Amino acid sequence: IGALALRDATAELERAVRAGQESERLAPLIDTSAVELAAVVATITQAFALERPTPVVVAKEGAESEAEARMDPVQAKPLFRRARALLYHFDSDAEAVIRELEGLLRNEHERECLRQMRQRLEGYDYEGSLEMLDQWAGEMGMELEG
Repeated sequence: IGALALRDATAELERAVRAGQESERLAPLIDTSAVELAAVVATITQAFALERPTPVVVAKEGAESEAEARMDPVQAKPLFRRARALLYHFDSDAEAVIRELEGLLRNEHERECLRQMRQRLEGYDYEGSLEMLDQWAGEMGMELEG
């Protein structure tokens, strides 16, 4: 199922935890482990045609309707980071990560952001798609670098 990268990422995380590393050092290792776990879950889900669990919906403070809900940044951040790395390296695997993001979308603005990113990718505009991803992450208050 391709869990070797997950094994390696979690082993590195475990070594860092046991060594008493600071949380600043652990955060990227946790993110990497989460991205690799998501990839393994996606592979298993696709291979066995399983239904994916429904993502958590996070309502904005004071949100009055589901239309004002937004994707959960905790679930989205590992996917955003992975998409960013792939787009930066002009890697077409970014399309698969962007498809995973589709399951987290909770409002029209998010759907439009994803649609525009896909449109740019279809034209092989990786830089434009990367700019959109960074802007979207900024709107959500996500720090992707580091």
